[in-house]
Amino acid sequence: MDAFREELQLVLLAPDTPRVRLRAVWDVLTRLGVNRPESHRVFPLLHAHGIQRWVSPAVLRELNRAAGRAFHLCTAVLEEGVQKGVFRAHDTRAMADTIWALFVGTVQLHAARENLGLPTRPLEVVCAQAWDTLETGLLLR
Repeated sequence: MDAFREELQLVLLAPDTPRVRLRAVWDVLTRLGVNRPESHRVFPLLHAHGIQRWVSPAVLRELNRAAGRAFHLCTAVLEEGVQKGVFRAHDTRAMADTIWALFVGTVQLHAARENLGLPTRPLEVVCAQAWDTLETGLLLR
């Protein structure tokens, strides 16, 4: 999470437009999904009932802290984009949650298709198509 947050911080502080920076956030997620798939396979397990029995409170606090900082950075870009009339006006935290959910769902669906022996394209391609679909809905045109 710290490595992710550090790369994310560099992207989000770049002097690009909110649209370019938000796409760069997605690209950071995609690279992590490709290069470190285990990092994204852990998060869906956190919703399991009784997770506190298997994961220490200290680890859960650290995950929450690191994820909170990453979401804060992403939300700031979304807020800037809304203020500048680039993105539709919505709850930016909900927007950030939706982006994360789309990413995790895309990675899980891709892995499930691979596990079932179904044809699939490279994860980078699948993620790029998912982003294009989401971005179409975010943009204020």
